[in-house]
Amino acid sequence: MGKDPACRKTVTSLAILFLAITLPVAHLAQSISGNPSQKQILATYRPFFRTQQEQKAVADVFFSNDPRRVIPSITTNPPGSGHDQDPSPDCNSQCQDPFPRADNQSKGTDDDKVVRNACCLSIGSFFTPVSARTIDGVDMTVVQFAQYKQYFPTENCSQVRNCPYCTCYQKNTYTSAVVRDASIVNVTLIEIPGCCKCYNN
Repeated sequence: MGKDPACRKTVTSLAILFLAITLPVAHLAQSISGNPSQKQILATYRPFFRTQQEQKAVADVFFSNDPRRVIPSITTNPPGSGHDQDPSPDCNSQCQDPFPRADNQSKGTDDDKVVRNACCLSIGSFFTPVSARTIDGVDMTVVQFAQYKQYFPTENCSQVRNCPYCTCYQKNTYTSAVVRDASIVNVTLIEIPGCCKCYNN
């Protein structure tokens, strides 16, 4: 039986996208030494940098229709949790929106950017740090240029009122970035603010 044409088109598009991303960065394990110029750095690490116009296009896709919302594929505890054979525990609290949208509020407003969880309100954004701590605990300079910057997604978190059963925290994460250490420029993992998460009290 032949594959669905839409499926074939999707697979082909994903393959092209994969090649477009991986081919330019296949050689990024190398370092550049000797105080490289902006032109040399961009020639080697261009996929890490975006102009303001490129960033706007990324942000429009990133924040459209809440693409991060994924339905879990299983309803049991994950392997290695110590409760592999036990079903997931029942919800023991009321998960409801403490700040419901007003009926007369239209979509497309700033309120649309707010993600509501049990105890967290979060607003996604991008930031361009000039320094960061690596996964090895070393503070380094994050390479940024006037017209080409490295943008990283993050969330601004707020604790909702009247939520005694859980607390909102921001969980840091690691991502790849082009950094400068003295006269050497290379790619390493840096720590950045991640997503907002509700933790049971």
